[in-house]
Amino acid sequence: MEQIKIHDCDKIRLPLHATMKDALNVLMQSGQLIVLVVDEDKKLMGIVTDSDIRRAIIKGKILEDPLRDFYNPNPKLVHGNDTLEKVKEILLTYKISRIPVLDDDRKPLGLYYLEDFIIKEHKEVARKDNRVIIMAGGKGTRLDPFTRILPKPLVPIGNKAVIEVIVDKFFESGFDNFILSVNYRREFIKTYFNELQPLPYKIVFVDEEKPLGTIGSLSLMKNLLLKTFIVANCDMILDIDWEDFLLFHKNKGNHITIVGALKNFKIPYGVITLDREEYKGIVEKPEYNFIINLGVYAMEPDVLPFIPMNEEFLATDLLEKTRAKGLKIGVYPIYNKWFDIGEWEEYKNTLKQLEE
Repeated sequence: MEQIKIHDCDKIRLPLHATMKDALNVLMQSGQLIVLVVDEDKKLMGIVTDSDIRRAIIKGKILEDPLRDFYNPNPKLVHGNDTLEKVKEILLTYKISRIPVLDDDRKPLGLYYLEDFIIKEHKEVARKDNRVIIMAGGKGTRLDPFTRILPKPLVPIGNKAVIEVIVDKFFESGFDNFILSVNYRREFIKTYFNELQPLPYKIVFVDEEKPLGTIGSLSLMKNLLLKTFIVANCDMILDIDWEDFLLFHKNKGNHITIVGALKNFKIPYGVITLDREEYKGIVEKPEYNFIINLGVYAMEPDVLPFIPMNEEFLATDLLEKTRAKGLKIGVYPIYNKWFDIGEWEEYKNTLKQLEE
């Protein structure tokens, strides 16, 4: 086997007392998919991956919680004198993308990458038979005056409309069967896709003859949704491992799984704490962490009967009805980048970040 380098790990080390927020910053800035947790002597104590953080969030951990509360103390490891054949076997057997390399004192020398051990071949992504429904019927009033002329799905991102960007990202992940729910200026959207013909994927348009809210148009396509399907908005661009998302949905036995994004809000003022009308103190510029709903879901067909036929109905209504019926709703938290182009400031920020 040809010589394979050990990749540097200096920028992905954190002490045990570092927080989840610190780990998230390292993961996002380094792109390494892993954080090495080390002691005062710089010896490896364990690792943190995106999966560890996702499980921690599901269990109620917050950004300020220390790594000691959820890190993996027993990761797969190799040593500097291990053969490359042994390293490759461990990476492939346990489906690990990154593995720490240690010296005799258990200090990290660096990382081996799985992709360095496999032949770089272009392989077509396996096609998935799950339908993707994109809600594209709204007026996009937050993007006024642009949407007085064109519907929100046709807002440009580079040389494409945002809805084409979203469909392309799903297609790159193996989805090729789309339903677009359209209402406001729907002929513009249909014409746009007609001009892209021939398409490598299938698109069916479902017309909302009147506004049906954020989820009501699912009532018009019940006969098309016979297995697990994904619902997405036309103003949200996400980078998600959709295969992992669907596997999570299935393994948890959920009837609906919500994609939730970890969001940090900073209050730029001192916040007064009160007990009734009595002053108790001031917290200077506090930060609060929430998991926010991105309007993207995996759903099972058995929730469709809860949606009234051809009536305005919100996603929150469906969630409440599903919960009231005793069916299971889960949350799949993400921390990686996502872009909301639903209002001007967010749209401009999205354009700026995508250009970087």
